[in-house]
Amino acid sequence: EDGIRDVAVTGVQTCALPISAISRRLGEQGRVILKACVSSAGGIDSLNLIKSSGFDRLDRIALETVQRWKFIPARRGQQPVAMCYQLPIQFTLEK
Repeated sequence: EDGIRDVAVTGVQTCALPISAISRRLGEQGRVILKACVSSAGGIDSLNLIKSSGFDRLDRIALETVQRWKFIPARRGQQPVAMCYQLPIQFTLEK
């Protein structure tokens, strides 16, 4: 074990991503998987779509929103390090 902890994002479990009125009206929902490369400072170095939700609007919302997030970087011992990982985003319409 090299002491690297998983990258953590504060509040992801309770974070609501905005869904456009058009997407709501059309009933668009689904799961997006992104590859996020997080810098040692907690910013996004690169962000790519790995799996589409099947709806361009939802994919775009996920990319634009996550690009603005601040992350808690991975650590090796006490030293923050850059790391890439997969980030699933679920879009579900409330009934």
